[in-house]
Amino acid sequence: MIHCGSRGLGHQVETDTLVAMEKARKRDNININDRQMACTKIYFQEGQDYLKGMAAAANYAWVNRSSMTFLKTGLCKDVVSHNIANVGEHFVDGKQKTLPVHRKGSTRAFPPHHPLIPVDYQGRALSPAKSRRNLDYTEVLSALKEKGISIRVASPKLVMEEAPESYKNVTDVVDTCHMEALAKRP
Repeated sequence: MIHCGSRGLGHQVETDTLVAMEKARKRDNININDRQMACTKIYFQEGQDYLKGMAAAANYAWVNRSSMTFLKTGLCKDVVSHNIANVGEHFVDGKQKTLPVHRKGSTRAFPPHHPLIPVDYQGRALSPAKSRRNLDYTEVLSALKEKGISIRVASPKLVMEEAPESYKNVTDVVDTCHMEALAKRP
């Protein structure tokens, strides 16, 4: 499995969007308890700008993964996205509506017997900041090397942010999805 996100681009889209949506929220008199829940109507300019920025970051990440896959195997495989909103048709109160669905850190659930199961993007156990504070990059690199995993990163802090212990146990996540009837185990 190859994982690569948009890193700085996605973060910049989020930062810019929060500023724009905070202004829109005040303009449109939308009350919230947390700044990160700032929002606007999707058809307003701020909403359209967010969708465009998110699509650009998603495309950048997809090209990164595709390039890495090609270089590694010579073949381009299916790539599953996360941390983006997909606009699609959904039923709400018995009526079909076109709505954006944001899956922060997760992929969509596929029907039973679909070949894709939740094996990555299962959610963080530690925030990137806590990972940087609590983990030592040399220890993480050493533990990964013992498992036959090698990585290349531009900065040591990225090692801690993506360390295995920064993420929830995928088996626990799959068990929870199964118990809550969000997905079925094969």
